[in-house]
Amino acid sequence: MSFAIAVAFLAGVSSIVAALPGIIVVLQRQAMITDAISHAVLPGIVIAAMIIGAVDSPLLLVGATIAGIIVVAGTQWLRDTGLLAGDAATGLVFPPLFAIGVILLSANFRTSHLSEHTVLVGDLNITAFNRLIIGGYDLGPSYAYTLIVVGLISGGLMFLLRRPLSAAIFDPDFARLTGIPVAMLNQVVMVLVSLTVVAAFRVAGSILIVALMIVPAATAMLFAKTVRQMVVLALVIALAGSQIGFWTAYLFNGPTSAVMAFVDGVIFVVLFVALRIYTRTKRGKTAA
Repeated sequence: MSFAIAVAFLAGVSSIVAALPGIIVVLQRQAMITDAISHAVLPGIVIAAMIIGAVDSPLLLVGATIAGIIVVAGTQWLRDTGLLAGDAATGLVFPPLFAIGVILLSANFRTSHLSEHTVLVGDLNITAFNRLIIGGYDLGPSYAYTLIVVGLISGGLMFLLRRPLSAAIFDPDFARLTGIPVAMLNQVVMVLVSLTVVAAFRVAGSILIVALMIVPAATAMLFAKTVRQMVVLALVIALAGSQIGFWTAYLFNGPTSAVMAFVDGVIFVVLFVALRIYTRTKRGKTAA
């Protein structure tokens, strides 16, 4: 497998895996919790790397996921006190954690590829260097298969919990009356978001992961009539954006993850404008 094909494969896997939990948080109207988690998991990653002594270990997922859960729990606790309004709790929790992560990172990993730049925007190309070789066959970037496992966990839980999740998302009061543990389901979703953010962190960083996770789902929501349609559309858009973005970056020697996120945004804008034009035209014909 050539290096370009390997990176394109990793880009596609990353985008699809990131888009899965994004569907739920978009439906829940909690999209920006992704931004908070993506910043706040940094100290978990750095502390785990310091304990393990390596920046490439899959065990970093454990430390970072724990940090993500702490963010969610801390944010929810502050909200439950009733002393803070809106997203103030989120704004209070994740900036200090991100700052701690940057301080620890700059102090302990100055010579590592785990740098402040990588933390912000990721590095898809460096991640693709480590290959999975079985029987002499190059199966592509080894980290792609870590992401696939995360995606299977995320997608599997979403499928198993699809009915109570739908009830909790669209009618939480009714769900509570029927005995569905809405709060527990929200915690499960946040754990999935944390795990996915951490898994895709090396590829997209704390800034671009928000685009990869949220934009495909938001775009799909413009057209989908059912949750099933939204899932299919979001994954198709994520895959298309990743491939168009990667090959554009490849041809013009641009930053891969950033171009992928930019292409996702362009797809949203184009489809949004097209839908608005179509809707107005249809209304005009109906009125006439």
